[in-house]
Amino acid sequence: MGREVEWESSERTVQVGGADLRLVDVGDPDAERVVVLLHGIAASWRWFTPVIPALSERARVLAVDLPGFGRSAMPPGGLTFDGMAAAVDELADRLGLGVVDVVGHSMGSIVGTRLAVDHPQRVRRLVLTGGPVLALTDLPRHPFRTLTSEPRAVTTLVKQLATIGLPLPAAAASVVAESALVRRVLMRGYVARPADLPPDVVRDVMRELGARGSLPALLSAFRSDPSAGLERICAPTLIVRGAEDPLSTARDVERFARTVPDVRVVTLDGVGHWPQIEAPERFAREVVGFLDEE
Repeated sequence: MGREVEWESSERTVQVGGADLRLVDVGDPDAERVVVLLHGIAASWRWFTPVIPALSERARVLAVDLPGFGRSAMPPGGLTFDGMAAAVDELADRLGLGVVDVVGHSMGSIVGTRLAVDHPQRVRRLVLTGGPVLALTDLPRHPFRTLTSEPRAVTTLVKQLATIGLPLPAAAASVVAESALVRRVLMRGYVARPADLPPDVVRDVMRELGARGSLPALLSAFRSDPSAGLERICAPTLIVRGAEDPLSTARDVERFARTVPDVRVVTLDGVGHWPQIEAPERFAREVVGFLDEE
């Protein structure tokens, strides 16, 4: 899904918060519905390429490089989750959008929830995948409790910390994409069946892996709690969770569902932390069905 698309003609740059924000704008520009896609840490908008075509059949789709990620510039005032949410809200204003649907993956799920908390008038429906990551955002304030309650999530995060800010050379990306063995070794902490991932999809999503904003984004969780105010989310929310996701745990999902008023959860068996890449057809079907509801 999405492997034949030429994306360059859909790319654009918008000045937001005094810095360039890069995005891909796909689908009918006059569509009543707009879906905004927010990627995870170290990633870029390309982590949604497997599902953008299906989503853009029903809506205008904006896949954003968040500030400090992909080809978007670092914001002059520093990087925080609330700041990234404010940048998405300003982007919508600059493009003349009203209410939008938001799909956030992993770190993007944090940005999506901050958008729904801080700018509730902007979000019609909210989809989280590879998230919520409540235990990991608790880590700066409750390290011992988090380590003892979610050791696998913390271990996976530590592994991620070793690489998230480092760009992956094209040659290395090709090796990962072409070798099922290398994918198993490097991705088994995130993906349920890394050997089954299509090489062209792996190569595409890793083209802009690593970002200057990765460590500042993580460090911002020490200054403020990204999960504060979740009870104020009024947008209907769907969580699409991989049953084998090590970073967004079942306990996180249960806690989120107890806190946020209108939540439903769909669990995809045989899927890890990257549902939109590991199971794009199932992911798109669940998201489209949810967004189509009135």
